[in-house]
Amino acid sequence: MDDVGAVWLADPASGFAQLTELVLRHVWFTKVGIAAIVGPNTGLKNLTTLEVALRPDTAGIASALAASDSGLVNLMALGLWLPGVSGADAVAAVAVLAARDSGLSKLTELTLDESGVTAEAIAVLTAGDTGLSRLTKLTLDGSGVTAEVVAVLAAPGSGLKNLTHLELDRHYITDQMLATLTASDTSLSGLVELDLSDSKMTDRGAEILAQPGSGLKALRNLNLDSTKLTDVGVAALASGGGLRSLSTLNLRGTGITDVGAAALAAADSTLTSLSVLNVSATQVGDAGVAAIANPNTGLKNLRELDLNDTSVTDSGLAALAANDSGLKQLTTLSLVRLDISDEGVAALAASTSGLVALSTLQLDETDAGNKALAAFAAKDAGLVNLTTLSLSLTKITDVGLTALAAENNGLVSLCSLDLSGTAVGDAGVAALGASHCGLKKLTVLDLHYSRLGDAGAIALAAPDSGMRSLTSLNLNETDLTDVGALAIANKDCGLVALTELKVYYTSVTEVGLNAILQRFPGISLIW
Repeated sequence: MDDVGAVWLADPASGFAQLTELVLRHVWFTKVGIAAIVGPNTGLKNLTTLEVALRPDTAGIASALAASDSGLVNLMALGLWLPGVSGADAVAAVAVLAARDSGLSKLTELTLDESGVTAEAIAVLTAGDTGLSRLTKLTLDGSGVTAEVVAVLAAPGSGLKNLTHLELDRHYITDQMLATLTASDTSLSGLVELDLSDSKMTDRGAEILAQPGSGLKALRNLNLDSTKLTDVGVAALASGGGLRSLSTLNLRGTGITDVGAAALAAADSTLTSLSVLNVSATQVGDAGVAAIANPNTGLKNLRELDLNDTSVTDSGLAALAANDSGLKQLTTLSLVRLDISDEGVAALAASTSGLVALSTLQLDETDAGNKALAAFAAKDAGLVNLTTLSLSLTKITDVGLTALAAENNGLVSLCSLDLSGTAVGDAGVAALGASHCGLKKLTVLDLHYSRLGDAGAIALAAPDSGMRSLTSLNLNETDLTDVGALAIANKDCGLVALTELKVYYTSVTEVGLNAILQRFPGISLIW
């Protein structure tokens, strides 16, 4: 797309009036094209998010974006791709964008991507009289993220007093930069979210973040994914006292082991406000999980726990499911790609007072099979509040699904079921479609890459189908043909609430597709 395309896109007659997000990251415009998109007569007045390249006409594009008579009165988020823009050009562009009479004064999010933006440019952006004082989120991605830039961002007197979310190019962040960010007089004291994933931060950086005198006491979300953190750093986070407001901690891919998990869960841990913890892709195992779930855990407020790709086995699941578990607030548990069996999953299903609040359970790519589903389906099963169950690429077959669909099963609240990539076929799906199916609250069903064929689709679509509440159905990469599609399109189809259907990579032709579109006007149909 060029300037001509931009003029056409912005023409009120082009029909894009309802567009709210426009990404033109790798498209080269001049001032003419941008002026058409943001001008007072633009047909894109509902845009809230815009991403554009600030090249090749850097000065011209910046001035067009910042025009005081901009027609993008609802624009809240602006992403600027600045490859090769640095030095004086960067300072001049930022000065135009941040001017007090800029048309961007309502912006709350700004991204400067792949830039060589200097400390001088950031000084203009953060000046006390900046026109971008409403910014709550700032992202700086590129080689321009230096110690000098960080120092300017954190300097007292910044005009960005509303900043709550900061994302810096993580590859350049060091422990010393963290010391600058967390200084007691930092201007970033209002930060609630900090992303340091893939950074050069070490255990020393964790000590700096968690020190009692840290200026980031409002921090609630901290992402340390794939950093060099070890148990020493994790223990510092838990004991330092400077992160008492933290509610989300991402330690995915770090060096945490059972020792670090125990430090997080210690009764005297200062991270008692944690509600979301991610230790996926680490060496945390059964002992660590037992510490997290013990009755005296310091993580009693935990609501989401991600144990994907860890060393947890059936023993760890037994600790989670214990009736005296300290995780009675837990609502989401992710156990993807663990070395667990039906016995371990059955222990979870039988938990009558240990995981009483659990509503979402992910068991994808495990050895969970039919015995596990039978445990979930038992009348006295404990997970009565479970609404979402994901069993993608497990060992489930028609036998297990038939048990799960029993009239008086234990999953009375289940709304979403993912069986993609399993050996479930027509017989199991027919149990779901039966009028006496016990999963009548199901609204989302994913059978992608299963063994479903036309017979299963016909059963689901029966006039007295047990799936009358279903709104979303994924049949991608199944053996569905027009025969099954026409059953769904039948006027007596029992899938009366269906609003989304996916039949990508099936043998359904235009005959079946058109019939479905006619039967369900306005349906989201993906083929």
